[in-house]
Amino acid sequence: RTSYVTFTMHIGTLIGVFLFPTLCERLGRRRAFGLFFILSAIVVMGVSFGTHTYQSLLYFAPLMALFTIGVSAGFALYFPELFPTRLRATGLGFCYNTGRIVTAPLPWLTGKVIGAFNGSVAAGMGLFAVIYLIGLIAVNKAPETKGQPLPEN
Repeated sequence: RTSYVTFTMHIGTLIGVFLFPTLCERLGRRRAFGLFFILSAIVVMGVSFGTHTYQSLLYFAPLMALFTIGVSAGFALYFPELFPTRLRATGLGFCYNTGRIVTAPLPWLTGKVIGAFNGSVAAGMGLFAVIYLIGLIAVNKAPETKGQPLPEN
């Protein structure tokens, strides 16, 4: 049973990583990220706080993967557009790895939140929805790069 849910999540991921760059071209980078951050938070909260059967997981799991993992396709598109040639590799490395460092304590923190709420996995997963809302705030401060050439200097 678990393998079927995992398989459907992979389908959602695949759709998401192909859909997201298309949305970046149509809506712009900031709007596409904002849309996926909002939908990620909504789907994570729905999956976390809803009562689900195995059948409903077969529908919700790929939807969650579509938004939460699909958004990562935009990093390879957007990050190079933010940095001039001489700093591009450093800027990309900094962005990718800062995200990893900042989120490294989340599994531990999630466990603490679950414990503080008497074993409520939903409370722990709610923490992840907050991360997407923080991303939404950050993307509102980011520049729009759609249709612009890569910075040279």
